[in-house]
Amino acid sequence: VSLRLAGDHLTSCVQRFLQDKHQLVVGENMAERIKMAIGSIDPLPEPLMLEISGKALSTASPRTIKISDSDIRAAFQLVSDKIINAVLDILESTPPELGNDIMRQGILMTGGGSLLRGLPERIARATGLPVHVDADPLTTVLRGAGVVLGDPEHYRQVLVSC
Repeated sequence: VSLRLAGDHLTSCVQRFLQDKHQLVVGENMAERIKMAIGSIDPLPEPLMLEISGKALSTASPRTIKISDSDIRAAFQLVSDKIINAVLDILESTPPELGNDIMRQGILMTGGGSLLRGLPERIARATGLPVHVDADPLTTVLRGAGVVLGDPEHYRQVLVSC
């Protein structure tokens, strides 16, 4: 199952948080850099700080502030809660025979969202299951599609026709 809630949505959350809490407007590229540099779902062993520049809402002039990983965690809170709840909902509706496999092997996370600091650990705590991140999560789907395309007859039973 793919949940299209992480990446771009988290970047928007950073922008909205900075605008609401610091009256600072930053572009999408800056918000993405902030997300990648200090974004986390769980507290980090060593706090991270980042100096950022944007446009002050009140004066429209440039302004620089320092923000921390805890600021960005607050910005991510609603989305991270939705992700955790979605995972729990999916597990609840999983057929028992698949549930046994998940209990034994755990959850495999893929995509850019799986790289968000603390997300795998938070999912593991919420589900009580082992959570693994693919070695190259940004290309997992592409590699899997390549395997299927390489031998479509072998995978015919799992292919869905649209």
